[in-house]
Amino acid sequence: MEDPRFRFTPIDRATLRQEWIRHQDQKVRSGTPARAGIAGAYLPHFRLDVPHLPMRELSRSVPHCAAMVMAYHGLETNPGWLAALLRTDELAGTPGRRLQWLRAWGMKVDFPSDLQFYRDGTEELNARLGTARVRLVYAWEERWLRYVRAALDDGNPPILFVELGRLYPKWRGLPQPHAVVLIGGDGRRAWIHDPAREQAPIRVGLCTLMDALLPGEPLAAVLTPDAPGPDFLVDEPAWDASRPA
Repeated sequence: MEDPRFRFTPIDRATLRQEWIRHQDQKVRSGTPARAGIAGAYLPHFRLDVPHLPMRELSRSVPHCAAMVMAYHGLETNPGWLAALLRTDELAGTPGRRLQWLRAWGMKVDFPSDLQFYRDGTEELNARLGTARVRLVYAWEERWLRYVRAALDDGNPPILFVELGRLYPKWRGLPQPHAVVLIGGDGRRAWIHDPAREQAPIRVGLCTLMDALLPGEPLAAVLTPDAPGPDFLVDEPAWDASRPA
């Protein structure tokens, strides 16, 4: 029987199908330079049993990913409630840093913030090089791999913030912020739950996933429960301005 908390309501927003039709008529930008590569880069060969929640609106990937992770931890949550809580914009989506607002509702939220400065600096330098045939690779990527591997080993699926046009070839040229849940690995490939896809999980190349990480966004977000109350994020109340921002 369908759970009413996960029922979609029709609203006037761009659906994934509508956005793809619009994108087909746009000019595709030139390809991204090849990655230099990380020797020995891999993910553990297993998958966490994370529920998949597909979405209809292109802007709601972050709330849906948060709802998937929270459901995995036994906290069933309405993605619409989370979208209101995180003040999701109908066009721009949700900045990943807003997930820290969930701390006020009993969630621990961890970002690998010590890697952020080095990753963003690397992306800026690669952008300035412009015509380079090979992108620069710095030590942050090895540390990022260790971070997400450790999270998976502990049974915590990280949320990753990516650019849709870099993650999938058919969307190339579309600079759309997006989010996916990393649920496991298969050596040099990663298993992800993508709320934009009806089927899950899907397998993508590890280097493709790393190339798609969005500059300016957290490199990952790990959500774990911290003594939630009995009515934790189940109802869908109106936005309360008195809540912490």
